[in-house]
Formats: sequence, C-alpha cells, structure tokens
Amino acid sequence: MIFVAVLAIVVGIYIFSPKNSINNQPLATTTPSVTIEPSAEPIATGSANPKMENKLIIVDEIIGTGAEAVVGKKITVNYSGTLTDGTKFDSSYDRGTPFSFN
Repeated sequence: MIFVAVLAIVVGIYIFSPKNSINNQPLATTTPSVTIEPSAEPIATGSANPKMENKLIIVDEIIGTGAEAVVGKKITVNYSGTLTDGTKFDSSYDRGTPFSFN
C-alpha cells in the first residue's frame, strides 16, 4: 500500500519537474529534494488525502506545476517503496533503471 503512495509521489515529482530540452532529463538545479521519514502511523489526514476502499492512502507531498499525467501517455519514474516500519522492499534507484508505464 505504501509502495503505491510512494510511487504516486515520485511520479508527480517526475512529471511536474522542469526538463532539460537536450536530453529530457530533470534539471538538477530545480528538482526538489524530499526526505520522508518512516512512520508507524499513516500521515494522510483530511479530505485532501483521500482513502481508497483497499486502504491505499494517497499523499501529495509536492504539488507540481507541469502537465498532468493522462491516460495513454507513457511516463518513466524512479521510486523507492518502503513499508511503514521503514523496510525497503523495492527500488528502481537500486537497480539503476527507472520504471516506465502507460
């Protein structure tokens, strides 16, 4: 569950960060840096963070200003999935290969 929330955050950061027109990579000087500390309790509160029926919690840590991700468009992201106790269970950073999907 946390994996999907972390993935959603990373996707949002990737999509909304400014891109270098030469190689379409995020600009290092303008990409925000986010550190999320592991927590035993969910950090989502209020209606701004909807809870889905399957207990998935969506949290927008950083709201971007770029184009919104839309159905049918391919996006490529790096992510790190952790459990609420801080245990990492998957990471595209560790593999050195970002994840792409439509």
